[in-house]
Amino acid sequence: MAPLAAPPSPARRPGSSGRTLAAAALLWGLTALALAALDGRVEHATLALLLVLAAALSGLLLPPGPSVAVCTLAVAAFNWSLVPPRGSLRVALQPDVLLLATTVLVGGLVAALVARQRRAAERAAAQATRAEARRAWAEALRGAAHPRELAAALLDRLREGLRDRPGLLGASLWLPAAGSWPEAWVGDPPGAEQREGAGLAHRLGRAFGPGTGHHEASSAWILPLPGPQGPEGVLVLGLARAERGPADPVWAEGLAALPELLEPYAEALAQARLREAAAAARAEAEATTLRNTLLASIAHDQRTPLAALLGAATALRETDRPLDPARRAALLDTVIEEAEGLVRLSENSLQLARLEAPGARLAADWESVEEIVATVLARARRHDPARRLKARVEPGLPLLQADAARLVQLLDNLVDNALRHGGPAGPVELLARRQDGGLLLAVRDRGPGVPLALRERIFQPFERGPRAPGEAAPQRRGAGLGLALGRAIAAAHGGRLRLRARAHGGASFECWLPLAADAPAAGEVPLAADPASARSERPAPDGPAAQPGLPVPRPRETPP
Repeated sequence: MAPLAAPPSPARRPGSSGRTLAAAALLWGLTALALAALDGRVEHATLALLLVLAAALSGLLLPPGPSVAVCTLAVAAFNWSLVPPRGSLRVALQPDVLLLATTVLVGGLVAALVARQRRAAERAAAQATRAEARRAWAEALRGAAHPRELAAALLDRLREGLRDRPGLLGASLWLPAAGSWPEAWVGDPPGAEQREGAGLAHRLGRAFGPGTGHHEASSAWILPLPGPQGPEGVLVLGLARAERGPADPVWAEGLAALPELLEPYAEALAQARLREAAAAARAEAEATTLRNTLLASIAHDQRTPLAALLGAATALRETDRPLDPARRAALLDTVIEEAEGLVRLSENSLQLARLEAPGARLAADWESVEEIVATVLARARRHDPARRLKARVEPGLPLLQADAARLVQLLDNLVDNALRHGGPAGPVELLARRQDGGLLLAVRDRGPGVPLALRERIFQPFERGPRAPGEAAPQRRGAGLGLALGRAIAAAHGGRLRLRARAHGGASFECWLPLAADAPAAGEVPLAADPASARSERPAPDGPAAQPGLPVPRPRETPP
């Protein structure tokens, strides 16, 4: 980091260097040789023009004082050697007096003009240096997003710039509580007196310490940092001697550029707080939008099943004639199906809110992958009379450290989506196998798939996929929470859920979960074969033993 900016020292004058002095001496030596060579050939009034030229060039090389002195000596030598009467400083003719005076005047005037331009150039260079230092400082602050980072950058800059100042014991910065940022001290730990002085300086907006006119006997210089809404913080510089402070000339030089540091710092701090306020406003707006969307979506998606429930219940109660068994069974199936849809909607909403809450934890335990798949199959069978859903489970899978209820919920949603969107007769496959050192749970269908533009959007809450061919609109509309919940469940297990388009049509929703290196092996339990789904892997259980909502009982090893 560049040192603390200080007022630049004047540039070294050209006449103070040996090279410039040598150039001036060479100029006047060559002039003397030229005058001696032309003496007797050219009138002395004409020779005086060489003297005027040398005086002007000398003014470019030397400061005004030395230039006028050298020019005066040169005129005196010219008068002694070339102006009648020679060998005397007396001037016989009045025009010669004017000539000699003009020569001295021209030399002094040129030297004064050059010195003025030199000072202007030095001021411009100093301003450019300060502007560049301020720009670099502002650029350095732009990379810090938090007030503590800004304060640390300011203290580093101050320490580097003031490291040669006597009596500096430490530097710290107090940041008062503002918005979501708590009160904090950055830098060297302050003493009790300094803490109290910082609070007083912040309340009054006044500097304390030696040389400030307030609390002169303090062992620290306490400076409130100005901000648009009052002090943004308080800078504390600990001093070894009470008389040291901004009034000390040694300190004054180092602290002269302090405003050049504090103004960009205050601007950066104000911008950081504006960004925080804008982020908070955006978060509040997004939360409001999400809440309104949730309420509207749930209300909309509950209306259809509630209407179906009400219609079926009314038909069951108010029919004058006894219902035939088939009609009665159909109405009861409608009640059960719509009630299960409402339960699914409520459960998805609740679990998504829980998993997105800070500090959410899973009820994880060692679980059998076969049992999880069997539970999903048993639940899906009631909505899959054509038995389109088949399962393949790799033999010998170890136990999985997971929340079984949440994984069943994830797979339930994926299977339900595949059965509804995979076409009226398309097969659906539930796969469990090892992959990349973990466990892959995939639900595959041969439906129309998902357009490329929607493959990430459908994992956002309340986003719905496209309608399957021939599918009625009321059946298609869900709350759009299943995939968002699935991705949240996978992430909570340290895994991921993604969509992969299948080569010959359809979609594969794949959940990858990590397997623990010390995971115990599941017990060897014979599973009933399912000829329709039998492949190289052993099929998951499929039969009366798999009751809806309950895992298939399986003996398994108890982890140590």
